[in-house]
Amino acid sequence: NFELYSDLSARMMAIASRYSPNVVPYSIDEAFIDFDGMPGDLTARSRHLRATVLRELGLPTSVGLAPTKTLAKLANHVAKTCDRKPGHYPDALSRRLAQVCNTAELTPAELETLMAGTDVGEVWGVGRKIASQLREGGVHTVLDLVRADVASLRRQFSVVFEKTVLELRGRPCMAVEEAPSA
Repeated sequence: NFELYSDLSARMMAIASRYSPNVVPYSIDEAFIDFDGMPGDLTARSRHLRATVLRELGLPTSVGLAPTKTLAKLANHVAKTCDRKPGHYPDALSRRLAQVCNTAELTPAELETLMAGTDVGEVWGVGRKIASQLREGGVHTVLDLVRADVASLRRQFSVVFEKTVLELRGRPCMAVEEAPSA
């Protein structure tokens, strides 16, 4: 029921707007929310946002917090995976990151653990064809991708793919308002 789904999407975006003035819908069920400069605990704010959406709309959500959009999408994947597929990541980390994953609260070793446990095909912008080519070249996990030579990846794929890798390394290459096609 697309009409119902659209209505729920608009209502979810309106709820998100209560938590930040800068909400950029990415698709009918996803948005980038800019919390830059917001006071307080962003993890607590995100848990409250998630609880509000669940209470008011009955929709379970997950939130990924990170300094870049690509890393935020990865954090969101981790939040979903920890919640829906227990055992995918170490238990202590999974319990902490289920539903809301804030990369700022992770040690470098914990972030590496998550990246090592996540297939390269889960990266935003990496489709089946690129994932297959990466695996053939020995890049199987997100951590492998982050550690790969970015100049070689740019030559093999594109400048857009280079930006993806730089974003996974924590270097912003896209403003909140910018996004590749959904």
